[in-house]
Amino acid sequence: YKKLLNRFEEFCRMRGAEGVQEINTSTLQDFLISLSKNRPLPKKVWIQMTRIRNYLAFLEDQGSIFLSPFHDFSIPRYIEYHFPEIEKHHIEKIFKKLKPGSPFILRTRAILELAYSSALRPREIYSLKIPDIDFKKGMLFIEQSKNKKDRLVPVGESALTWVKKYIEEVRPRYFHEKTHDYVFIN
Repeated sequence: YKKLLNRFEEFCRMRGAEGVQEINTSTLQDFLISLSKNRPLPKKVWIQMTRIRNYLAFLEDQGSIFLSPFHDFSIPRYIEYHFPEIEKHHIEKIFKKLKPGSPFILRTRAILELAYSSALRPREIYSLKIPDIDFKKGMLFIEQSKNKKDRLVPVGESALTWVKKYIEEVRPRYFHEKTHDYVFIN
C-alpha cells in the first residue's frame, strides 16, 4: 500500500495537486491511464485503483477531505482472460491429421480425446490411473483435482475407445519388469 500511495502522491504532485483536497476525477483518470498504459485494464491495476478508492474513502470518513473524488468516478471493470474454446470442427481437423500407425500418435489421440471429451486438466490426465476409469458407465474418477477435491467426470465413448486401444496396444510396450496403474507413461 505504501509504495502505491507514494506513487499516487508523486503523480498528483506532478499534476499540480499538492494536497489530498486538490485531487479530482481527472487526476484519477490520468493515474488510471498511466497504470494501464492505454491497454485493457488488467486485474492488477483494478486492485490498485480499488486500494486508492478505499484510502480516499477512509480520509473522507476521518474528515480529512470533504468528499472523495471517487464519488464522480467509477473504476472500469478489469477484463478477465479465459482460455479460448475449441470448436468441434477444429478438433475434428486435428484428429484427421493424426493418422494411426505409430504408438506415439495413438497415445496422443487418446490424450486429446480424453481432454476434449471430459475437459480434463493436463495434471488430471497424467495422474489418471486404470482403476479410475469405468468403461461400462463412461465415468472417470479424478483424485485430488483442483482445490484438492475428488470428482467424477463423464467421458465420451470415442475417448474411451481410444484410451482402451492405447492401454491394450501401446502401454504394454513400455514396461520393463516394473508395473504401475498410471494410464499414460513416458
